[in-house]
Amino acid sequence: GADELLLDEQYFNGTGIVIERSQRAQLPGAGAEPQTITVVLDPMTVQLDTITYRPRYVPLMDLRSIVGEKADGIIGPAFQRPYFTEIDFDNQQLTLHTAPAVLAGFDSIKLEVR
Repeated sequence: GADELLLDEQYFNGTGIVIERSQRAQLPGAGAEPQTITVVLDPMTVQLDTITYRPRYVPLMDLRSIVGEKADGIIGPAFQRPYFTEIDFDNQQLTLHTAPAVLAGFDSIKLEVR
């Protein structure tokens, strides 16, 4: 997947943002066959609540056809790396914390990638 930020092309086209610099690329591993995608090279700023993020580039692809439901984008590990991530499945909320003290009272779980 995308290390920084990946956006659904249909969603991006609806934003009205004009692309000045881009390139085409082959993205393997996204769906059954590699996709030819657009990679936006223009500087972009993403604001999520109080967090400002400036990815180096933004791949655009037909993400919704792969995910199978409405998805405007995926934030990757490079975005999340500086934060302690709390996922509240019951309330469908993701919270990013900056202080390790927030971990008090919680247990870590092992994630295995296959």
